[in-house]
Amino acid sequence: CGYLQLYVEDILPGVELFVCGTAVTNELIAAVKEKMNITATKLNPFRKMPVQSSFDGDSVIGQEHRFAACVGIALRKQ
Repeated sequence: CGYLQLYVEDILPGVELFVCGTAVTNELIAAVKEKMNITATKLNPFRKMPVQSSFDGDSVIGQEHRFAACVGIALRKQ
């Protein structure tokens, strides 16, 4: 973590880290904020995505970061 911390502090001031995947926990985000002194945020791939009004997204609320790779692959252009 030492090298990355130096890199972030010296070269990238004001950087924000977006995290995604099934291993992301609130404890991980808190540790990144504490140890590296940067903002860590769970990536929400649905943030600006229009969805049908019939879509019931209640089952993914708070878990959006887990679907970032899937959404990226689905939106990829060949």
